[in-house]
Amino acid sequence: MVVSTFFVTLTHAQEREGWTEIHADRFDRVEAFFLENSCEFYQNAAFIYDSGSARFISKVEVEELLPSDADLFMKHGCSIEVTPETLSQVLGYERSIPKNAIVILFFDLPVSQDGSSVLHLLSDELKAAYKARLAGLSKINEFEKYKVVTSLTGYNQ
Repeated sequence: MVVSTFFVTLTHAQEREGWTEIHADRFDRVEAFFLENSCEFYQNAAFIYDSGSARFISKVEVEELLPSDADLFMKHGCSIEVTPETLSQVLGYERSIPKNAIVILFFDLPVSQDGSSVLHLLSDELKAAYKARLAGLSKINEFEKYKVVTSLTGYNQ
């Protein structure tokens, strides 16, 4: 895939296997958003966002909402308050996260500028955990699901 083609597709969400893919063009922008809200930014991490109350819900609320799947979501949770419009802007999503909806946000592994995944860099154990989390989340059909794939642009090791 050519770099320019990759970045053109970054501005659009793609529907794949029940997920709407959002391609965030800058790792540092997404990371800064989390840090500004006193949270760490993790990949292979899932959160539930309630656009009606404009916030990421707590781990306790996740356990109440999806008791059998709560272990698929971040253990520490993140109490970020953000409007759907601002969240969409941070993620580079041209549309807006739906209003008055509960959605799953899965922050996938980043991709390089040529569009290739960094999955091959993980140990077999981490690859298995990644695949298990994604498979488990994919089975949840009660809510819209967004897979956020960040570019490595702006990534500082």
